[in-house]
Amino acid sequence: MHIYTLSLAVSLGAAIAGSRAAPLGRNELRTSDYTFGSSQLTTRAQACDAPTTCDDCCGSHKFYVVVKSAKEKTVEEAAELAFTPAIQKHVFEGDNPNDLSSGRHLLTVWTAANKKTPAKVKPSKLGKLTGLVEFEDGDKKKTVWNDAPGTGETEGVPEITLAQAKTMCLSAYQSSILANSANQAGLKLFEAPPPAAEPVAASSSRSKKPAKVKAPPKPPTASQLKIIPGKAGDDHGFVVLNTAVTPHQLVCINVLETSCYPLGVNPVKAGLKAGDSCSAQDTNIED
Repeated sequence: MHIYTLSLAVSLGAAIAGSRAAPLGRNELRTSDYTFGSSQLTTRAQACDAPTTCDDCCGSHKFYVVVKSAKEKTVEEAAELAFTPAIQKHVFEGDNPNDLSSGRHLLTVWTAANKKTPAKVKPSKLGKLTGLVEFEDGDKKKTVWNDAPGTGETEGVPEITLAQAKTMCLSAYQSSILANSANQAGLKLFEAPPPAAEPVAASSSRSKKPAKVKAPPKPPTASQLKIIPGKAGDDHGFVVLNTAVTPHQLVCINVLETSCYPLGVNPVKAGLKAGDSCSAQDTNIED
């Protein structure tokens, strides 16, 4: 990823990127023009709130324009392909009317589905720094994004929109793709040019056919990159930046082939950074 300030973007013009030839105005911001860690900041307010990214540039009316590499763009596309509409329905709406304990990782959805069981809708832990809430579900624990203004038992818990929850999941999916050992050989092809094409010797010295040329390997497409495989109940957590709260917090999000949900309601322990692997903060946190 290359980052240019606005003054540099103006001088370079279209040389930076065809889609960003026109300089950004003071209050203008296009989607994905800002990043912090592995998370995209899609509003000027978010960009100005992000420490070390835009504190200074907002004061001087300069913006950072991000030009993403082919690798970054492909990984982002792969994450979007992996986080299918079916998985999103499971995570944010629930897809099994006969199992009200599965999926439903939004507070309003969880409480609406389980309102007839008071014990399941009484919060056991509040993430007042993160906007996350935990419930007891028998011997299991359910974590949700607080998608409603904090009132009553959730007073003081920041609100997180559906779009912001999706962004956290996509960031975790990207980290899983980058960490998956099965993707490493392909990902390296983005970083170094492939070797030159090599001629393949003919099967016979008497053959008059020209030697075939073996094509160099190409970087993988988005559909070829996969997240780390796992089954229900596994922990494949990754640290993502939660930009929905101020100050921003790093939280642990679990990524499976069938779901995505927080592995606790507190910020991750000191020393971890966005993209690192992380573990559940409590036992028996399940989908």
